[in-house]
Amino acid sequence: MKAVHGTLNQAESLALPMKLFAKHSHEGRSDTWTYLQDELFIQLHPELREHLGNIIYLEEDFFEIFPKEVRPWNAMLLWGTAYSRSYLHIDPYNWTGTNAVFYGKKLWKLYPPGQDEYLYVMPDKKSEFPLNCYKYNSPIDAYNPDLKKYPKFSKARAISFEQRPGELLIIPPGWFHQAFNAVETIAVSSQVMNSQNYQ
Repeated sequence: MKAVHGTLNQAESLALPMKLFAKHSHEGRSDTWTYLQDELFIQLHPELREHLGNIIYLEEDFFEIFPKEVRPWNAMLLWGTAYSRSYLHIDPYNWTGTNAVFYGKKLWKLYPPGQDEYLYVMPDKKSEFPLNCYKYNSPIDAYNPDLKKYPKFSKARAISFEQRPGELLIIPPGWFHQAFNAVETIAVSSQVMNSQNYQ
């Protein structure tokens, strides 16, 4: 999980029992929040994976033919307090991402391609996945931008919207995005590579 006291760039990564996280999951404030982002929890509990059901948009998945050692996870549990958020980023491998909200409410900012100059993309970052490809991250918190430090960000144009329980978001390759949990929120993210996006 990610714990923040202050601003997003002060986030600390911590590991703690799920029971302890759940006990405090309703306590988010604008300057103090936590965000559980667990790639293994659903994999280790196959009965939960079955509850996710079959989604037509994810049926054709070329990641399934990757060797197991380099195949990315395919159901990451996301559980955040109010005010928790992701970084502004493009997903590893530049895959098509998905996000399904089960409880709560997410706000999103998606940035169409071609705006890297305004997003101050961090150079030479690697995904640290088994196929250690280039990772596109921005140091900017789009929900609390420091325009003195990043003045060009004021020119970036985002598509902003709200996602509610039962809705599935499909994030196109090459789009920077940032999620913000407006209230305590539980979601599952995954990714897909298929005949529509493999190039």
